[in-house]
Order: sequence, then structure tokens, then C-alpha cells
Amino acid sequence: MCDRDALEELQQPTMSSSEILDAIAGIKISLREEIKAHFGNVSCNILETEERLNANIAAIEKRMVQRVDESICKISERCEALEEKVRLSLSESGSKLEKIVSLIEENLSKTNHRCNVLDEEVKFLQIESEAKSQRIASLQIKLNQRNILLFNFEETERTESQLLELVVLFFEKNGKISVQPKDLEYVYRIGRKEEGKERPVMIAFSTTKIKNEILKARGNMNSSKVVIAEDFPSTSDTSKTSTRTTTKTTIKKAPLKTKKI
Repeated sequence: MCDRDALEELQQPTMSSSEILDAIAGIKISLREEIKAHFGNVSCNILETEERLNANIAAIEKRMVQRVDESICKISERCEALEEKVRLSLSESGSKLEKIVSLIEENLSKTNHRCNVLDEEVKFLQIESEAKSQRIASLQIKLNQRNILLFNFEETERTESQLLELVVLFFEKNGKISVQPKDLEYVYRIGRKEEGKERPVMIAFSTTKIKNEILKARGNMNSSKVVIAEDFPSTSDTSKTSTRTTTKTTIKKAPLKTKKI
């Protein structure tokens, strides 16, 4: 209002220059006061707005801190629960593993015991087998004491009965010894028949007496190519022993049966 009045006064033509200068000075002063008043209110509004913003920021920070604390609390609770589950699981797993290890150790102990028992049984069987082998060897020696072998004996027979007759005839003709078929337990050739090769003849007498008579009469058979030898089992020559035993088993000590060779 003062400025307007001053402007109106300036518009009057009756004013002097000094009055005009005084009016202008007054206008300047009033404008300054109005500007100060106006910007002072703006500053107050800015301060109020800043305070409100600070208050809102503080409230937001407080709520965020609360939420973070709540989240941390929940996470801690979950971690504790998970840790408890893991601990229980590990404890159960450890218990199961201990049981499994215990069972394995128990089974190993039983297995070792069984192995020890089997070792003892095997040792016993080995000893028993050796003893039986010795008995068999002894029996074989006793059985062989009644046996003789004929080598280079011409192989013309077709059956064992014919072979028996040829053997009896050979002893009568060359050894001047009368041998009856009843004096022979079995007569057979050893091995498989091969062209151009004469197989040895195995003869088992019913008594050693007749065998010894045949051996004593060997000197009278020098004119013949036939060689007479005793039947001694040889541990070093397993092939001959095996062949001889196999042949005996096949014939089953029945030389008087008619059988083609």
C-alpha cells in the first residue's frame, strides 16, 4: 500500500526533485522489507518441510531397523532349528554307522573263525589224505607183488580169452611151467592199441608162489624175445601208473569174458 501511494505521488506533476528522490528512497525501503518478509516465510516453510522429511526418514529407518531385527531373529531361529535337525541327523547317522561297523566286525570275526575252522579241517584232511595215499600205495605194492609184465609179447589175439590161452601156452612152451587159467586172476594189455606196436601184457596171479616160479624160470626163456618183469609201482612215472590203473578199472578184473580188443 505504501508503495502504491508513493507511486501515485511520483505521478503528480507538482512534486519537486527532492520529493521524488525521497519517495524513491521510501519505495526502496518498503520493497526491501516486503522481500525480507516474503523470503523469511519461504525459509520457514523450507525448515518445516526439512523437519518433516527428517522425521519421516527417522520413522522409516526405525521401521527398517525393526524389520531387519525381526528378520535376523527369524533367520536365527531357523538356523538354530536347522542346526538341531542336522545334529540329530548326524547323531542318528553316526549311530547307524556304528551299528553297521559293529555288524561288519562281528561278521568278520565269524568269518575268521570259520576260516580257522576250515584251515584246521583242511590240514586234517591233508593228513588223512596222505595217510590214505600211503595205505593205498602199500596195498598197491602188496597187490603188485603177484603181478608180472610181459614186454614184446606178440599181439595177435582178438579177445582177452584168446590172450589168456596164448599166455598159458607161452609159459608151457618156453618156461616148461604148467599154468592153469584158475591160477590167473586177470590178463590184459596196457594202453591203447596202435598199429605196429605191441602193448605190454599185465598178468595177475592168484598166489605169489606161481609168480615166483615164473620168475625163476625166466632163464629158460632166453630164446624168446619176450621180456618178463615185475610190476613195481613208480611214483615218478605217474603216466604209466595212471594208464595202468585206468585199464584195470575199465576191465574190472574180468579177464575171462570174451571181449574184442
